[in-house]
Amino acid sequence: VTGIKKVPGTKGTYINFTDKKTNENIGYKILNTPILTINIEKRKGSWKEIGGKSQDIKEKTYFKVYAEHGKNPKDSKYAYIVLPMFSEEEVKNYNEDNIKIIRMDNDVHAIEDKQRKITGINFWGSKEITIAGIKAVSPISIVKTEKGNEIILAVSDPTQLSKYETIIELDGEYSLLSQNNSVKLNVKNGKTEIKVNLVNQGKSVVINLKKI
Repeated sequence: VTGIKKVPGTKGTYINFTDKKTNENIGYKILNTPILTINIEKRKGSWKEIGGKSQDIKEKTYFKVYAEHGKNPKDSKYAYIVLPMFSEEEVKNYNEDNIKIIRMDNDVHAIEDKQRKITGINFWGSKEITIAGIKAVSPISIVKTEKGNEIILAVSDPTQLSKYETIIELDGEYSLLSQNNSVKLNVKNGKTEIKVNLVNQGKSVVINLKKI
């Protein structure tokens, strides 16, 4: 692509960028979005302009992709898969049907990789919501990986604003596979309540669980 090009954002459309100098590749596979505009442009600037020390002016080619939602859009949505270090052929042949959008609204975004049995959820607010067998009542990011009768949870608070223990609840009864000082479990009536200490933690807390 050179200059500006508009492409339909239909499922299966892909955008691929290759840096021939570094031999690095990144692909984007579209799941759902309006018309996409792709713009290839040259930009000039120095590291000092963004907080660095060097004042030397550099010029490089960039690509910009954006979705046109129109004027005063209502409930406009978009979804895509980022495929870093995939070859263009791998990006083209990536089966986007493996990815299921469970829910995508102002309260929660949830997707499932059906082939690898991985579910990713972002709870945006403080509303009580249950989705994919997980209940949360505060902003939190969760990645759930299922392996037979075991579950691995990666739990984080990207805002890093948590002042108290974060509470989530799982459908089913589970025990800890390995000791974790940041985690407390309470199992009762077919549910597992998990208290996670995310205070001042920018990284994820990984919880290994086994079904009882």
